[in-house]
Amino acid sequence: MVNNGNIPTYQQQAGYTATINPTVPQGSPAAFGTTVAKEQAGFNENLAKLGDTIAQHAIKMQQQEDDNAVVRQENLLRSYMNEVLYDPNNGLAVQKGHKANGATVKFDEVVDKTMQDAMSNMGSDIMRTKLAERTSSWLGQYRNIISRNEGEEVRTAYIQDIKTNYTNAAEVAMKNPGANSFLTLVMQAQTNKADYMHWEGWSSETTDQVIQEMLSKSYEEMAEILYSSGDTQGLFDLFEAGHGKVTTDAEVKVSKMSNEIKTKQVGFQIASKYANDPECRNADGTFNAVKAREKLEAEKGPNAKKTVRKFVGGGSGGYSGDSSTDSMINSAAAANSVDPLLVAAIASVETGYNQNIKPSSAGAIGMMQLMPDTAAGLGVDPNDKAGNINGGAKYIKELLDTFGGDTTKAIAAYNAGPQAVKDYGGTPPYPETQAYVQKSSGCI
Repeated sequence: MVNNGNIPTYQQQAGYTATINPTVPQGSPAAFGTTVAKEQAGFNENLAKLGDTIAQHAIKMQQQEDDNAVVRQENLLRSYMNEVLYDPNNGLAVQKGHKANGATVKFDEVVDKTMQDAMSNMGSDIMRTKLAERTSSWLGQYRNIISRNEGEEVRTAYIQDIKTNYTNAAEVAMKNPGANSFLTLVMQAQTNKADYMHWEGWSSETTDQVIQEMLSKSYEEMAEILYSSGDTQGLFDLFEAGHGKVTTDAEVKVSKMSNEIKTKQVGFQIASKYANDPECRNADGTFNAVKAREKLEAEKGPNAKKTVRKFVGGGSGGYSGDSSTDSMINSAAAANSVDPLLVAAIASVETGYNQNIKPSSAGAIGMMQLMPDTAAGLGVDPNDKAGNINGGAKYIKELLDTFGGDTTKAIAAYNAGPQAVKDYGGTPPYPETQAYVQKSSGCI
């Protein structure tokens, strides 16, 4: 073949120039053989390199195809898992209430099954490893989403169950209000204590406070029903049942209701009894409260007259059955700008108007039961009858001023001390003080 200079030589095509052995005479057959051998060696070397290049390219192409297959499988998995999480009807991440219970376990089961199927579609261990690596992060995030939703929803559902159970029990109790129904509610609330502590994460003290507030609300609602129906005994029994189980404010409210309803009932009975009595009528036919009071005193004794006076009227006058004592009460009340009925009521409840009663175990003296240091502070002689009454009236005035004119608090403070009334925000829940306030209030 003639080379006109435009066609590359074989050596150029092979990219190789043979080195001529200098010891071989040029132009001899040996020299030509050496040249051919060199050229053949170079060709084989480049052919091997080309083969390696083709093989590496094929490997890269396969790797790229494998990677694409892994990505496609991941996308299918993500699409499917999004549906598992967020399907509007059955999505594990959108379940509400008790339906969310067990959602995390269900998710784990779905992941195990789905990943097994996906791995079977992978052609090699390398592909399976890559798929596991690519999905592990977001599958973990999905699981956290479901777990948080499950925790919150189940917690909320159980708390709502507790509240609903108590509400239902309270509704039943309100149909038959009273001490027994209230104590049933107390048992219901205490049964729920451990659940509250678990689901709300509250301490024992906080839980007790929440339960007390719940019970106090039901306690007051029951009291309102009993008050409206005029059930005095029911109110009193309810008050006793609630002692120590409800807030002080609730106890004070119910105690006040009990006192009011009892006093109103007594007053209504008295007024009804004498309303149509001809002996308790004036010449023009109008009701004469003084005559009604006098008639009751004659029938039931002098201690009843204060109750009559509260409901049928009658100004200052007889309280104790002794005109001298009554005069001292009126004078002391006028001097200290207090209601004489209030002074008389406390004197009646304290000692029955007895100035000569023996000092109490605490050292209280005379009709108004003044402590020596209190009497000294008031500037009176507690052993003197007029001074004792005046000291009592003066102390009552101080208490009324302290409690903004609240007669009930003043009476309670006369018995239990002003600090106790301040501490409890009203009548302290002491049986003695409760009875004292009830008796005194019924006399004014």
